[in-house]
Parts: sequence; structure tokens; C-alpha cells
Amino acid sequence: MKQGITPINSIDAAAKTHDIDYTMNFQKRMAEGEKVSKQEVQAADKRFVQKVKANKNDDIVFATAIPPLFAAKKLAEDTGVLSHTSFFDPKTTGKGMKKSGSGIKVIKKKAAEKAPK
Repeated sequence: MKQGITPINSIDAAAKTHDIDYTMNFQKRMAEGEKVSKQEVQAADKRFVQKVKANKNDDIVFATAIPPLFAAKKLAEDTGVLSHTSFFDPKTTGKGMKKSGSGIKVIKKKAAEKAPK
């Protein structure tokens, strides 16, 4: 994220704040060995969604798409299909990202582990 870039509207500003939460806060803390709770991540997501809804006239298409996408993300985190750290874990995102194939394999494996036997 380049500093000094002015957001084009309130939704863009909310997205920038959300990105900062994920990279400059959560990712940095994990890189330093600190745990980041699911509650912290979901609170950041909730703040973002609320700001998007409050500013829906900035971009009605984006504002319509975001709430159900983040609801699906929360459901996946709450059921264990997706780790709450998936989008910022320094071992698997950004510069630490491993080039070992698709994340779909991980999702399928976790879903299979959770499936009733």
C-alpha cells in the first residue's frame, strides 16, 4: 500500500483501513510470533462491512457484493473450513507465500476432516 494515495470515496477509504488492519497490524503481529484472534479479524471485517453499507451510494455494485461475501467468509471461519488468518498469514501470503499449488487443496482437506464419518 502506497502512502499518500487519497481514497476516491468512503468505501475506498474503508477498504484501505481494512487492508491496513490485515497487513500492518495482523500480518506484522503474526510475523513477530504474536497470535491474532478470530474475534479481532471478524471485528475488522464487521467494521469494514458496516462502513460499506453506510456508504452504499459511493458504489452500489460493490456495496451489494461485499456483505454476502464477508458473511460467507465468516461462516467458513466459524465452521473451520477457512482459517481466520488465511488472508494475512506471513507464511502463506505476500513475500512468505509458498509456491506449492492451489489453496483449494487445503480447503478440500479441511472440509474432508470436518465431514461426518
